[in-house]
Amino acid sequence: MINAESVALLADGLKTCWAPFPRAAFVSAATTGLGGLELKDRVRHVSSALHEALPLPFPRAAEILRETVNRVRLDMWSGWPATDHVGRHGLDHLDEAMATLAVLTTRDGSRRVFHLGERMATVPGQTFTMTKSHSFRPVTTRSEPPGPRLLEIVVNGVARTSAPFTLIEA
Repeated sequence: MINAESVALLADGLKTCWAPFPRAAFVSAATTGLGGLELKDRVRHVSSALHEALPLPFPRAAEILRETVNRVRLDMWSGWPATDHVGRHGLDHLDEAMATLAVLTTRDGSRRVFHLGERMATVPGQTFTMTKSHSFRPVTTRSEPPGPRLLEIVVNGVARTSAPFTLIEA
């Protein structure tokens, strides 16, 4: 989930790779008001705080993000706002943006998230059955580099089952 823990992971990674990163200010801005937001609004909220914390020309910010991902393992929740930041602010710097997205979305541990729903347990041990079909867009090697992938079912931030596969060129 995108929360104080995932924000802290992103902040720690950025601070490790770029000493001037204003960690405390970023964490405060990114977490203030986060609790009342839906998932995608949380992504945008943290992404906006990231934009304010990296007041650099985009190519330099992208370089810092790439270095962070190469040195620190971000999970899907901490990396998603960084991906959103690149998508929102890298339009005028396509080469840097694409290079950064390639690193953010193809590193071991990066994930595409397909949100199936949320339910809150009111009694300890309570279980829910959730069903939903999800039609995935075709994935080609024009949009994704070939290589190993892992399909995981994640419940409450914990991988419950997985299946490896390899994306090959057709």
